[in-house]
Amino acid sequence: MKTKIVVMFSIMAILGAGLFALDLTGTDIAKSGTLGTISGVLKSDGSEWMLETSAKKLYNVHFGNYTLVYPEGLGLKEGNEATITGFMLNDDIAVSQIKTDGATYTLRDETTGRPA
Repeated sequence: MKTKIVVMFSIMAILGAGLFALDLTGTDIAKSGTLGTISGVLKSDGSEWMLETSAKKLYNVHFGNYTLVYPEGLGLKEGNEATITGFMLNDDIAVSQIKTDGATYTLRDETTGRPA
């Protein structure tokens, strides 16, 4: 009986950790990801932004709290081309810099990963 309880709690802990890992923040990605640059087309799904590369790979884009640095917003438009330099981890990218529609926005330090 005691073994069954330990096994049950172990399974619950593993499942709980897996669910937590699915909800990464930009800070988590910057700490664990690698710095890189990708280009593609911006896609919007409500309040979430993605970047689709020419190879049809879709990245979840994490801007952080950009309104502190750019209170007027970033002027993102779905369908626009963008080049993002940031920390990449699997299908997520925490933006350090984004270039789109003739403008460049810096949101995170490329060395430390800390927000601007």
